[in-house]
Amino acid sequence: MDQDGIIDDKDDYIVVDKNKNNNPEFHRTLGKTGSVIYLFIDENDDKKPECQWMDLDDDNKPTFFVADFDHDGSYEIKWIDQDGDGNADYFEEDQDGNNVIDYVWADENDDSTPNREFDWNVHSGRKTPFDVGPYLWHNNVSFPWFHLGKGGESANAWDNYWEYHYGGTDWPFNRNPDNIYFPEGFTPKENPFYTASLYDDVQEKGRPADAKLIPWAWDVPEFVSLMKNRWVEVKYNSKSCFAQIQDTGPYASFDNMFKEGTHNYDGFDLSPAVWYCLGVPLDWGRFRGSWRFVNDKDVPDGPWKQIVTTSQICWEPKKEDCDKKS
Repeated sequence: MDQDGIIDDKDDYIVVDKNKNNNPEFHRTLGKTGSVIYLFIDENDDKKPECQWMDLDDDNKPTFFVADFDHDGSYEIKWIDQDGDGNADYFEEDQDGNNVIDYVWADENDDSTPNREFDWNVHSGRKTPFDVGPYLWHNNVSFPWFHLGKGGESANAWDNYWEYHYGGTDWPFNRNPDNIYFPEGFTPKENPFYTASLYDDVQEKGRPADAKLIPWAWDVPEFVSLMKNRWVEVKYNSKSCFAQIQDTGPYASFDNMFKEGTHNYDGFDLSPAVWYCLGVPLDWGRFRGSWRFVNDKDVPDGPWKQIVTTSQICWEPKKEDCDKKS
């Protein structure tokens, strides 16, 4: 390396800033054993390092490591070992350098056995965060019904003023005589085909760690939900209807929601419109059917597309503040 630009050079510590812009291109620190405990390489001098390595325990095992092999500002490898025992707690890889994560591995129990593992190569081509799939069916799932408004839910996991934004109570039995999918007395402002999922990806304390493992996970602001407004297909016998996720139900389970091939469990709640669409009487209380995720582009035309919900999280103290934000 050119000696010009060396601003600090000691036996165990060196910093190089060739362009003399207070943005070092190279920084290395050695530990007591002589192994590297910190390494920073920014060859492009753009504050986007091609390599970062930290070994906080000075045992020649990385605590944190990221690498950007193609110098495009996006990491192809990320390794995190939070407790410094040499076993990765989280690992992700962009195998073909197209800025899309192909493989994720997480060991929450720290026993060297992944309890979250996803390989995007099993899908048919993940070109955008909403172009994942195909999704497998979850079969023999129990679906109850619920409704928003009086006698039901006035708020949901992501909207403190759900009933207000919907436009009123989604009366389950009093329906519009000209459109059974709408409640009596008004036209909804949001989609009456809604459902409560089994997973909440944004909570008031922040985003759960396993939200990174959602198949269509992408870099979005912290308080933007990857679940809200997502489409699902629900099937009863040979009839299929579609709905958007707008809430989280009581049977929370990441595995049941995302692990392919899971069957025979209590599913998420469905709105009256979905039940009417499937031809299932509300007085049944619940029924067993199947469901799967569906990409936006694969949702066919139907009554579920008369009104499509696009609103995001609303946790403001006053509903008027949400309106200003939107």
